[in-house]
Amino acid sequence: MRIGLPSGASLPPFVDWPEDLASLVRAEVVMLEGGHEFDGRPLGPFDARGMRAAARRIREAGIRPGAVAAVAPIVTGRVDHGLLDDFAPMFEIVEPRPEP
Repeated sequence: MRIGLPSGASLPPFVDWPEDLASLVRAEVVMLEGGHEFDGRPLGPFDARGMRAAARRIREAGIRPGAVAAVAPIVTGRVDHGLLDDFAPMFEIVEPRPEP
């Protein structure tokens, strides 16, 4: 899942991957509205309903593992819009740890 529409629509996930490699790791690709500009301003309202619906589809399809990326989350110092709260009941969450 990628949170970053509308600006992220021009470069969808796997756009620059060789097709033989992308086909090995690509399952359902979901792009949702939300994310932040590099100065911290929101790109737009977060599509929480779309996120929950996609999470249900992915879980029901048995797709594991997965990834969620957001545009400029490091600027705000948190994962986008309470994302982990929405996902915790459905998936095991592993957050990247900042370098010391």
